[in-house]
Amino acid sequence: MKRFVAVVALMAAPAIAATPEQVVQAQVEAFNAGDLDRFMARYTPTAVLYDHPGSVWLSGAAAMRTEYAKQFASKPKIGVTIPKRIVSGDYVIDEEVLMIDGQARGQSVAIYHVSGDRIDRVDFLPAQRLTPAKP
Repeated sequence: MKRFVAVVALMAAPAIAATPEQVVQAQVEAFNAGDLDRFMARYTPTAVLYDHPGSVWLSGAAAMRTEYAKQFASKPKIGVTIPKRIVSGDYVIDEEVLMIDGQARGQSVAIYHVSGDRIDRVDFLPAQRLTPAKP
């Protein structure tokens, strides 16, 4: 009986992506869905997010959860598109376009470091605000 329960638990657990690119893509998809739990599952508990060139923006899962919960609650139609991606070993470098209510509002570059099956560090290059297109 114990073996059956363990198999069912494994089948119910979400699949963890294997490659750094898959890990980052999974967190992008969770971000775009506004799924805080799925988003946070892609990060280590001690992950650190930096504003380049090394200024700590968020440190640890609790700080990340608080910040992203606010973002998801205040902007329910928030997401990113990834026009360009470079993968080099454990690093994934994304050009990210921030979308709010279907409009491109900002552009940045995120450099993700993946350790095992989770992100442990992100460096964000300075963002550029995009002016919404005039109708």
